[in-house]
Amino acid sequence: MFLALFLLTRILFPNAFASLAVKMASPFWKAQASVGDSNSGLFSYFESKRSLEEQNAVLSSQVIDLQAKLMQFQDLQSQNAALAAELGRKPSAHSQLAAVVLQSRTAPYDSFIIDQGASEGVNIGDLVLAGNSILIGEVSDTYTHESRVELYSQPGNSYDTVFGPSHTPVTLTGRGEGVFAASLPPSLPAAVGDQFSSADNAYSVATIGSVDDDPASVSRTVLARADVNLTTLSYVFVQTQ
Repeated sequence: MFLALFLLTRILFPNAFASLAVKMASPFWKAQASVGDSNSGLFSYFESKRSLEEQNAVLSSQVIDLQAKLMQFQDLQSQNAALAAELGRKPSAHSQLAAVVLQSRTAPYDSFIIDQGASEGVNIGDLVLAGNSILIGEVSDTYTHESRVELYSQPGNSYDTVFGPSHTPVTLTGRGEGVFAASLPPSLPAAVGDQFSSADNAYSVATIGSVDDDPASVSRTVLARADVNLTTLSYVFVQTQ
């Protein structure tokens, strides 16, 4: 009986069951679509959160980098202030501070490169000092922003000085590595620790380290060393003309 009624309804109303099926399934479809929309929104939320976290990580890294650079800058300022105080640096139109950027390890020995050149007003023949009172050499070559300094102690160099309280003229001969040799008459008192100064007596140059007292010799040979460790210099003063 039920089967006959079903067949009759199917023949008379062919679309009835399809419509009913659609109506019955519609809530499930809507629920599925709603779940899909929720999943899409949830995915977008997590994507946005992850993107913000990545941006925050980048910004945090940049902040840390800037803080490190600021600390380095402040440290350099402190070092420069301490250096200027240590060297007794005073503003001068004819004196400028230069950094030693390269020490010569090969010929010509007893020379180095500084970071001041022709563009900064440095000229060949300018005097070079360690601190404000120790004369060590002269500028031998200039480049755009660098110069070569030749030390008086370079082997074979001769430099005229005055010696001791009497200011006796004495020529020093370079031996290399900050060492000089000089010949003094026996009548001229000389002892370890006595000093040689520039010809105008304005700067110190070297101090006697040993004296060869040979009674049979008509002169005495003394060895003197520059009044500063030339191999560890980081900064010098250039007396510009």
